[in-house]
Amino acid sequence: MKIIAITYSIPRSDNSSGERRFVKILELLAEHNEVDLCVARFGKWLLTKQFEPYIQNLESLGVHVLPIHKDAVKEALAAKKYDAGFFEFYWIAEETIYDFRKYQPHAITIIDSVDLHYVREETQAKIGLIKEAKAKKTKKRELKIYREADITVAVSIDDLVTLKDKDNLGEVFIVPNIVDTVYRSDVYRDPVVIFIGAYLWPPNVDAVKWFMKEVWPIVRKLNDKAEFLIIGSDPPDEIKTFNDEPGVKALGYVPETKPYLEKAAVSVAPLRYGGGMKGKVNEALAHGVPVVATSIGAQGFQVEDGTQMFIKDDAEGFANAIISLLQDQNKQRTVGLAGQKFNETICSPDVVRVKISKVMAAAKKMYDQKQNDLTGVKIRPRRGRLWFNP
Repeated sequence: MKIIAITYSIPRSDNSSGERRFVKILELLAEHNEVDLCVARFGKWLLTKQFEPYIQNLESLGVHVLPIHKDAVKEALAAKKYDAGFFEFYWIAEETIYDFRKYQPHAITIIDSVDLHYVREETQAKIGLIKEAKAKKTKKRELKIYREADITVAVSIDDLVTLKDKDNLGEVFIVPNIVDTVYRSDVYRDPVVIFIGAYLWPPNVDAVKWFMKEVWPIVRKLNDKAEFLIIGSDPPDEIKTFNDEPGVKALGYVPETKPYLEKAAVSVAPLRYGGGMKGKVNEALAHGVPVVATSIGAQGFQVEDGTQMFIKDDAEGFANAIISLLQDQNKQRTVGLAGQKFNETICSPDVVRVKISKVMAAAKKMYDQKQNDLTGVKIRPRRGRLWFNP
């Protein structure tokens, strides 16, 4: 099929887990389809040299990056006939899906939720960081645009279950995070704890602040040799200042996370609000690093506490789980490998390739049916049935 993927920027796979997932999706789509990538939100910064390697990488994967300018979407839709539009984030679909329908009335629309934004905001409201009314407004907007789509993509079983009982949605499929499994060595690991996240994403800033205030002092009291590495792009000053705390290094952006994951004893995901599936958890599990997470950090992973990872919501329980792993190399390895094996069953490229093929098979079937139904009069895509495809 001829697909146009519409997003807000050139995705940078080394910048955040969400962008890494999107690049992988584009790569898998391009294996059997003709894929163009179009940027919907123009900014002169997109034309700077820093984006050239990312564009070159996409092109090497078989993804054609369309010229970037203010009217790129309309120009692309007017110039070429597409069989499907793939919209990254519901708010990009809000901005572009109606123009897409105008220029491409025969095509199928697919919205990748990335995560359910309103679910994340509901958890944020529960801890008093935003007003409940904001989450309700987002829910109304988000579900409205999903109802406009032929297919909605959820990132986790939790998100799919949340959507499956909503009326008048089209078909819904899961496409989770996509990560390669990395061999875990048997070398001794120093008591190094890591957190990896992009700090333009507010839940990550909040997570580190809570961890540093409530959890880290307990860990250091029980093990004064423990180190905490704070890794990720665009750390604000409030994160950088943690460099002054005992045992803490706020490293910011690193070109590769692999060297740090291969030395880490524990990875933490102390998120207090969020949704979808956390790439930081996938990445650690893929490397065989045991994870200690809150229930929010563990969203999307149907695991048993203490087996594939530890799930603790109170500071003392969180700290004790970390200490138990730091003190026991065998437990580190056992839990790390169990998490790795589980992660491979749901997020390996081979597994996700099958899931994407199901999405595209459904899109092709709908496209063929739509062509047969069209008799020169524009009709709306059929609605009202949701397929449960975990």
